[in-house]
Parts: sequence; structure tokens; C-alpha cells
Amino acid sequence: MQSILSRAALIACLAFVILCISNHFFTDRTTNRSASIKKRRVVYATYLSAPTVWPNHTISDFWISIDPYYDATRILLYQILNAPETRTKLNIPFVVFVHENVDQGKRKHLQIQGAEVIELADFRVDWIRPKDRRWIDALTKLRMWQMIQYDLFVFLDADSILTRSLDDLLSAEETLPRIPAQQKASCNGVEVPLPQSYVTAGLPQLRHNHSANPSRVPEDFWGWDNLNTGFLVLQPSLEIFEYFECLLASKDSFDSSIADQSVLNFAFTQSGPIPWKMVDFFWNIQWPWPDDIKSGYAVLHEKWWAPVHLESRDYLLSWYWRMVGFSSAPPARSVK
Repeated sequence: MQSILSRAALIACLAFVILCISNHFFTDRTTNRSASIKKRRVVYATYLSAPTVWPNHTISDFWISIDPYYDATRILLYQILNAPETRTKLNIPFVVFVHENVDQGKRKHLQIQGAEVIELADFRVDWIRPKDRRWIDALTKLRMWQMIQYDLFVFLDADSILTRSLDDLLSAEETLPRIPAQQKASCNGVEVPLPQSYVTAGLPQLRHNHSANPSRVPEDFWGWDNLNTGFLVLQPSLEIFEYFECLLASKDSFDSSIADQSVLNFAFTQSGPIPWKMVDFFWNIQWPWPDDIKSGYAVLHEKWWAPVHLESRDYLLSWYWRMVGFSSAPPARSVK
């Protein structure tokens, strides 16, 4: 009996030691990761321009969204900075890059709620003609590569809903800096210098009619090399922005129907000097089915006000109402 008690005590002691070591390792790893991110000047980011379609959207008999993309930005802001299930645990700032046509009242409100708001000067090229009117200002997003006051962006299109925190994405191998295949890129008969390192990571473009838990080409994805630019991890670089300008100087040199996405696919092609890297599928999905929401994708790239699959609407709309409730609540008062 005494032998059994001794062994039980030994096992309990070992379990306690292992638990202490594990807690120490986890705390140390979290602390180190937080310190590393502070050194790297990492931010979450999105982009907002003035509405071109959907200026008003009726949510119910008593509620209208006057700018669904602006409200989508507010949802992301709430999720990244405040919602317990999805907020950053590493105190990573949230930056909203705005086109110069976004009014000051909206900018002010985003700042009050905790966002850093940075204006991007209009950027357009005459021969770039997007097929969708919504993308008329989308080329301006390329100016994010000029924002070298930051080291790394986790960029999400405004019409994205989180289901969990994205902090762990920053530990993924695919988000680490890579060395270009060559020091210079040939562009329109000119050699353009490339950065010493770069980061461009994301996921392939899905089809509207993809199956739940998509994994196939061409049934679900257009192709493994076709980058969707609504979810990106990127490292700003003046050299890369100059590379964009060089590529855009040659009229009709590539299909430009998807605006910024056309440019980025041409620049970061797998056959070029700075190919993009694919992250795990479960970080992002476009046009989610209800089964995709249950599967645990971290980002649902979908319009909260007009989802492709109406079965997903209640979940998306719930985040809108949570944001509204949080934003309209009076500030907490200290109790004396």
C-alpha cells in the first residue's frame, strides 16, 4: 500500500513539474513572440474607399446600413481590437488605409474606436479598366507597399469576418522573409532592383460555386497559382512598388480586369523572381457555406449584408449587431 502511495506521489510530482515547465514554455514563447512583433512593427490592415455600389442596404424594417463596406470595416475593427474570441492577444494595431475620397466623419469615427487611419493618394493607370465598378479605386491599394514605416501587414479586404484571432498566422513559416530569386527584374527593357527580402503570402482564388471545404482544381479553385489579394501577408517595399510602376508602364501587357489583383498576380507569378507563398487553407475562405463556418476557417471573406449562401447570413449578421452594440455602448465608469 505504501509502495502504491509512493508511486502515486511520484507521478503527481512529475505531472506538476511538467505542468510548470509547459506553462513556463508557453509564457516564454508568447512573451518572445510579442517582443519580436514589437520589433518588427507588425499591423493588421484593411482598405476603405467611398461607396460606388450598395450606398444603402436595408437590414430590417427598422435599420439601414448607409455604407456596408464602412460597416464591414467597423466589424473588423471591433473583432481585431475588442471581441474576446477574435481580438489580438499581442496588442497588434489595426490600420485602415483610406482612399482620399473617404469623408472625414468616417475617418474620425474609426479613430475614436481605436484604428489608425492613413490616407493613400489616388493611384490609377489609364489602361487599367476593372470589369466591376466596385474596383474603380482598388489600384490605390498598391500604395500599401510604400508604407515602409511598417515591417509587415496582415491585410484583409474590408468584407471579411473573423472567427478566431489571427495572431498565430505570424508564426507560420510562409510569413517569414524570403530572398528574391534574383537581385533585379527585367521590365520593359529596363532592369529594376528588387529588395533584399520580401514577404507575399496568401491563398488561391476560389470560384463562386466552390464546394464546402474546397480543395480541388479546377472544381473549387481557378488554379493554384492564381492569388486572391483579399487576404495577404506582405512586407512593404519601395523597390516592389517601383516594380509595379514599371510593369504598369507597358500598356495592355496583361489582363487588367481585376484591378490590383491582376497586377499582383503578374508581379508575384510563380515563374517570376518574387513568387508568392501559399499559407494553410484554414486561414481564409471566400463565400463560405455553413459547413465552412463550422469547420473553423479563421477568416470568412464574404459580404455580411449580402452573402452568396443565404444560410450563412445569420452568423455574419450576428457580428454586425455585436459591433453596433459595442460601438453604441457608453464608456465604462470606474467604481469608487
